[in-house]
Amino acid sequence: MMISFGIISAILLILLGISIWYIRGLLILMYQLTSDIEAMQDELEEFSKHLNNVYEMEIYYGDETLQQLIRHSKDIIDNINAFKNLFVMENDDKAP
Repeated sequence: MMISFGIISAILLILLGISIWYIRGLLILMYQLTSDIEAMQDELEEFSKHLNNVYEMEIYYGDETLQQLIRHSKDIIDNINAFKNLFVMENDDKAP
């Protein structure tokens, strides 16, 4: 009776350890994914600003192709924000 209790306890401890290891790995992966998405978003926002600056130059002002590129870059930023919101847990205590 005592031996079976010890074996069951050992198995449960091993399963608990494996579960903690697995959850920790998932959390690390989630953090890395979130960091990569934020970096990609920052780069795309910089690209969008650069594109806007080029568009505002006198020589390019009103160019349809640049207007479409600006709209497209803003759409991509919005899509990244929507995707990021799936993974990022915002603190609700933040002031607006």
